[in-house]
Amino acid sequence: MKLELMQYTCSTGAHQFVAPEIASGSYGDFLLRSEASEEMRFLNGIEDATYNEVNALILENARVRSLPANSRIEVLWKIYGATACDPDAMGSPFHIGLMPTCPVCGGREMAAWDCAYPARLVDVDVRVVSHRAWTTLDPEQKRLRVAEQLARSGN
Repeated sequence: MKLELMQYTCSTGAHQFVAPEIASGSYGDFLLRSEASEEMRFLNGIEDATYNEVNALILENARVRSLPANSRIEVLWKIYGATACDPDAMGSPFHIGLMPTCPVCGGREMAAWDCAYPARLVDVDVRVVSHRAWTTLDPEQKRLRVAEQLARSGN
């Protein structure tokens, strides 16, 4: 898939590097990154039914439901990968919005990021997220899994 190179500056050592990201202006498309590896997965949030399913389950939580819309989306992004997506080859969950790893210091906190200039697209082999474990759960198990992830995330 075609991804746009972004220019990152890590917070730890101000190291500059480029890493791929979904092209700006791609509505509903997400690049999920693993916590423990360089693996990435693609999610089309509009077409993937699990995205709306997890969102609906999150909204059953009164505290989340009372949040402003943008905060509710942040909660969804925070827990979606660990809730409904199969983990990477090492068993680590994928996350929406997780920054790439700095190749120098290994940090994930970024001081700044922007589109590389001039704009550069690269072809990267990124698999679509899978949901084998999620699809085996019955509705009550899904509710419990969402509640567990909400609790882990502090929501």
